[in-house]
Amino acid sequence: MTATSTPTTPASAYQVGDIVRAPHWQRGRITGYRRGVVIGPLADSTGPEAGLRVWFYTLGAPVLTSDGPSTLAGVFPREVCKLGDIYDMSERQISALTRAARTHDHTHLLAVKAEQFWRKLRTARKTEQG
Repeated sequence: MTATSTPTTPASAYQVGDIVRAPHWQRGRITGYRRGVVIGPLADSTGPEAGLRVWFYTLGAPVLTSDGPSTLAGVFPREVCKLGDIYDMSERQISALTRAARTHDHTHLLAVKAEQFWRKLRTARKTEQG
């Protein structure tokens, strides 16, 4: 996948389900740039500095904690690069993403979108087999 965003991309250009590379902060330090999925806007604002909610799904289930490792974060659009979206994932990846997304309130829209796509993939696979 190729990065397609620029530092001036507004938050409104990102949709629930977009795969991005964003900085992962833990205890005030960046632990590195990680792959995450956009789960929505950080606030109702749509200005150029509006933030995005990102779930770093490669680090585990959606968890927001103040003392331990957190897999949910708010980031500014200028900090992320869009890599693709959930429609680039395999059936197995979408299945795991859907199950994990069901566990947290903020990831509900992503869970619905991922499950719909997973059902299409499963139906297509079963049609091919039989």
